[in-house]
Amino acid sequence: MCGITALISLEPTKFEARNVKSLLEKMQQYGDASTGITAYRLNEKPLLIKDIINSTKFMKKYDKQLNEILAQEWNALILHTRQPTQGKVIIENAQPIENGKGILAHNGSVNNVEEICKTFKVKENEKYSDSWHLAQCMERYPLKAFSKSTGTIRALYLEPKTNELLIMSNSTSGIDMIYDKSRKLFICSNYKAILEAYYKRFRYYFGGIFEDESPIANGWNEVLKEELKSDEIIWIDFSNKALAKFDYRSDGGYACNTTGCD
Repeated sequence: MCGITALISLEPTKFEARNVKSLLEKMQQYGDASTGITAYRLNEKPLLIKDIINSTKFMKKYDKQLNEILAQEWNALILHTRQPTQGKVIIENAQPIENGKGILAHNGSVNNVEEICKTFKVKENEKYSDSWHLAQCMERYPLKAFSKSTGTIRALYLEPKTNELLIMSNSTSGIDMIYDKSRKLFICSNYKAILEAYYKRFRYYFGGIFEDESPIANGWNEVLKEELKSDEIIWIDFSNKALAKFDYRSDGGYACNTTGCD
């Protein structure tokens, strides 16, 4: 069990520090072995801070760095808290995880690590988690590695060089998402409770991201919640400010133009 939350905007946005810290605080109940944050801006190398401590200690230890990050504008912030199921509690297993090309934040368990490592020519290491192995397998072909993995996978995969983000789920529990229309901010999480804490506290107005684009007339508590269901992927192209949702099985798994989908 891990916590994943992402705040995403097609335009560079200054994410409010109190919102981000509130989310990290809420996420601690879903994982207290490690905490990490990735800050991404178009055409730049992402910033990544992670440590093998819970989110409360993380926010105290990295208070200065977090405040510096949150004083800037970004296209995405990806937050992760880890509760280990496989692999040791070491910094390599803290998430998000880099693989040389992209950055992965994963919740769930990969049941066929040996098989996918053979397929994608990744050397197994018993110290490292299933998430670490999945990240390495996704370096060249993220969707192929995702589609060939069995178990439970709810994940976000960012490729900075192509300015693309994949939001993926092969689980019926899916990933939940809401759209803050007034701020053009897209928020997703693998736990409804995290999103509910966000919008109930700050009382934003939300509209549908794939449905009716009009604001919801009845106010902040009338929230359209979309769920990313099993076998669905959201592809975000920050360069072209494009966003699409598709079923990776029916579309052959190659419905985006990232090189990782070739």
